[in-house]
Amino acid sequence: MKTRAFLFLTLLFGTYFIAEHGVLNWLMMYGTKELSLNNGKAAGYLSVFFAGMTIGRLVFAPVVQRIGVSKSIGIFSTAGMILYVAGIAFGSRVFILLSLSGFCLSIVYPTLILMIRNFYEEDRIARATGAIISLATICDIAFNIIFGKLIDRIGLGTAFIILPASLVIFWILYLVFIKSVKTTHQEFRHRI
Repeated sequence: MKTRAFLFLTLLFGTYFIAEHGVLNWLMMYGTKELSLNNGKAAGYLSVFFAGMTIGRLVFAPVVQRIGVSKSIGIFSTAGMILYVAGIAFGSRVFILLSLSGFCLSIVYPTLILMIRNFYEEDRIARATGAIISLATICDIAFNIIFGKLIDRIGLGTAFIILPASLVIFWILYLVFIKSVKTTHQEFRHRI
């Protein structure tokens, strides 16, 4: 926790979890209630998202290995964010873009885990990873509690905007974090 990167990493994981798990937890309801999709079609969009996650991790692992952790997260999170935001912003006509974003976002979570090792000594990596992911998961759980109450107050369609906003916040935080690391943390420059 003393490492300056700890807070950034926790926020990165937390905002990313909200965006990814938000699809898992709320897409069916959003698709059927807000976009008037039948259950089968909404389930199909959800299936495409997570099939993309699975296939993308297999396909893009060698790319991550070749171009590096920070560049991979930058490229794939940017592409995924554009598809994710467009899929929600433009409604049912292009909702498939949200599903296809899973393919691009697939490597973000495992590559973030790889990135943790760049900021901790070998004997602290497991403890740091556990602490970061646990705190981020608590943020995700708290979000779902708040999100359910928001739906009751402002409606699902309006509340759902929080999911792409969370992914945009993740992306901005990531860019700020990487820039900060490259300019202030001399010892980690060569690793990222």
